[in-house]
Amino acid sequence: MTADLLRQEIDLNALVDALGERAPQLRSAIETRVSAAITARTTSELLTLTVTEGGHTRTVSPSPTPDYAKSLFHYVKGTGGATISCRIEDVVEAAVVAATTEFYQSEETMSDLAEVLGRQLVENAAIHRILEEEFRDLAAHVQREVKDSITLSTHTTVGEQAAGMALASATHAMHTTLGATVAALLAKALALPIVKVAVAKAVGAVLASAAFQKVLIILLKKIGVALVLKMLLVKLFGAGAGALVGFIVIPLIVAFLVYEWNTFPQKIAAKMSGQVAEKLVGQSADLNRQVAASFVAAALDEVLGKLHDDLLSPAS
Repeated sequence: MTADLLRQEIDLNALVDALGERAPQLRSAIETRVSAAITARTTSELLTLTVTEGGHTRTVSPSPTPDYAKSLFHYVKGTGGATISCRIEDVVEAAVVAATTEFYQSEETMSDLAEVLGRQLVENAAIHRILEEEFRDLAAHVQREVKDSITLSTHTTVGEQAAGMALASATHAMHTTLGATVAALLAKALALPIVKVAVAKAVGAVLASAAFQKVLIILLKKIGVALVLKMLLVKLFGAGAGALVGFIVIPLIVAFLVYEWNTFPQKIAAKMSGQVAEKLVGQSADLNRQVAASFVAAALDEVLGKLHDDLLSPAS
């Protein structure tokens, strides 16, 4: 209940804006990881196709032959009646997920979020009132527990005195906590894995969503293998390359595979990594909001836990 009230007082937009300011770092992280992932693979690995047609799935290994060139042509054009995916899609997707998760869990990102959240915890009077009410309830509980416990074994007056001491300790802790100490406790809470795990789950949920997967697939088909092949065809035949039919293009694809085989990973990495990173960062608004919300929820839960521990420790 208290955590819910606190979340309502948090300006989530401030945390989202803080993440938005780190867009250049996110772009760089994705570009670097995608480039490294592609160049670490061979042309054979990158251009392996998975073809699903009539309920059957088969893997087509790349080779400079008309049979493979036909499948690659249909992959590029999105024709042929079969569902075709290219291994490079999996390579890039894994790199994007790894880079994005690592970025949002990094010490720099977590520190920026903690600074914005900590400032609100320290400066927001409404948050102070909510915490004070929580502490009063907890202090009263501590007082009752101590009094009942000691009264059973000794005398009522001793129990009352001990309970009074517990209440005084809790009250003192309450007043000293509602300053910069809140930010210090936030830092302690962020040292626990649970906050980073919450952020990772938020990132994973967004990246696994149908909406994001659709964006990623479209980007890969527009920027990846298709782009390289279309550039080759445009270079050879001009702007009318998109209208060329398969039996004309397929021999050109075979020639492309032979010519580009050894240098394809480096060339595709150079063309894809920056463009994929740029496009994905442009789609990161929803991701930033999901991460900020998960961060706030987990961090507040941990801060409240730390505050409760601090109030209870004098009586334990």
